[in-house]
Amino acid sequence: VLEITEHIPDRRTHLTRQNLVHLTKIYDLKPYLYSKKIHVKSGVRSQHHPIIILNTRFAEDPHKLLAALIHEEFHWWALQNVKNVQAAIIELKRIYPKAPSKSNSTYLHLIVCHLEVKALVYYLGKRDARTTINEIMQRDKIYPWIYYQNMHKDYAIKKIVKKYRLYPPVLN
Repeated sequence: VLEITEHIPDRRTHLTRQNLVHLTKIYDLKPYLYSKKIHVKSGVRSQHHPIIILNTRFAEDPHKLLAALIHEEFHWWALQNVKNVQAAIIELKRIYPKAPSKSNSTYLHLIVCHLEVKALVYYLGKRDARTTINEIMQRDKIYPWIYYQNMHKDYAIKKIVKKYRLYPPVLN
């Protein structure tokens, strides 16, 4: 069961919460829910820890809202698999030495976004998942380099995620 609360309720938090509840009824999200608690808040950046906070940016776009939820939940998956993630990041740094930012966050997001794309394909199909991710990276300007790698050059990422057993059971 996913507990969704509105932090400082307003029209956008209500719509986001309502659409999240609707998504849980349409899709079996249980295999991807690692945190079980979501706060919805307007005017903030989404974050995954210590509790997932989703902003209301995608309140009216269920596919993007699904992507945002899954993305933050995969951060929790990464926290549960921190040793393997750290080993994967070391390898990703060697493969992508010219990443726009060489912070661990960039390399972590290569993994998280890879899992997010795979989960979206699972739920939405390849075409709708691709459309959703393209909009997120091009129109919304969220992690464009990272999503580009995952959409067009994901062989190395896929190999590393598999090598370090970072696919959740449902994506294996």
